[in-house]
Amino acid sequence: MENQPFNKIQEVWGKKITYQYDTSKQGVYRKGYQVLENNDFIDGSNTSLDAGKYEFYFKPSRENGCFYECEKCGQNSCLNCSFKNFKTRIIMQMDELKFWVDPDFDDHKCLIKNCNNLSIDFDQRRNLLNENTLLCEDHIGVVLDRNPKYYLEEKRSYYVTIYEKILKFLKNPLPSEIFILYDSDHNVVKATLLK
Repeated sequence: MENQPFNKIQEVWGKKITYQYDTSKQGVYRKGYQVLENNDFIDGSNTSLDAGKYEFYFKPSRENGCFYECEKCGQNSCLNCSFKNFKTRIIMQMDELKFWVDPDFDDHKCLIKNCNNLSIDFDQRRNLLNENTLLCEDHIGVVLDRNPKYYLEEKRSYYVTIYEKILKFLKNPLPSEIFILYDSDHNVVKATLLK
């Protein structure tokens, strides 16, 4: 993957980001741990919400496993190294996920949730009537509570959703408006990015 998809991210990397919201709203709070909607990539542990401003630093999230320490200086504040590592991690993740966009792709892993073992007959095309193409040795004989096709579709949907989420983030890392702030009456409070 070339540099271009990361240009927008590099421009704001490590910088303080400010969104402004209506100060007439009372008891404004952020819902959830994410800094931006549907975004696990940015660290949400150091945010500020005060006097009509929602602020945070554009750094990789710990939740997403994207918190890096510079190999040269041994600090986690080295913006250059953290950006390079973040970029490498996202590229690797995209390379793994892009195959799922193809409806014919199959990793031939066991259909039991959280099992990463290959099915017994992983070198054969999946056959919904042959459990050796669906399950690993550890789970052979386990009765699936749904049609195997459902499991395959659910798995594909999961990985394609992550892939699309990353693409959306790369195209627009800082939306002009966000809707994750709420007032004391639990109404959404729109916040607008300050340039």
